[in-house]
Amino acid sequence: SKRNDYVLANDMGFDIPILGSDNWVLSGDGNLTYNHSNLDFYDSRGTLILNDDLYTKDYYTFFSVSAYPYITYYHPIGKDKKFALRGGYSFLYRHYPGRLAQEANGAYTDSKEHDMEHAVHLSSSYPITRELSWVTYFDYARVKSNQKYEQFYTYTYNIYQIQ
Repeated sequence: SKRNDYVLANDMGFDIPILGSDNWVLSGDGNLTYNHSNLDFYDSRGTLILNDDLYTKDYYTFFSVSAYPYITYYHPIGKDKKFALRGGYSFLYRHYPGRLAQEANGAYTDSKEHDMEHAVHLSSSYPITRELSWVTYFDYARVKSNQKYEQFYTYTYNIYQIQ
């Protein structure tokens, strides 16, 4: 049958000037997501016998929660233009309620798979005109999972991004 995913998500955020200043703003973004997928997974474990096979219903169904607090400094540059410098941290937790984690050798554990991402974000924005800015980003993320079997997909890794 055809794969169908249904997503229910809630995004939230806030911006609070620090000490009544227009130059410093504490902000935060968050998300709650439930993704239901009807796609199942059958693992024959690479053997001909059937008693070690594993069938996982709704393999791609997950719950996730994320939070991203950050602080921004705005410095006026001329009329109606501001330089912005932003720094922040984000966290993401994703849980697969039907998917068992595996050891590095492929053996299944009793634990459900979950992934966590911690990231640091830095950016700056320098206005060239009122409509055009030079923007620079640096992001570093560490993604870690209790899924240790990585023959087909990497679950624990680092990400560096500079733009």
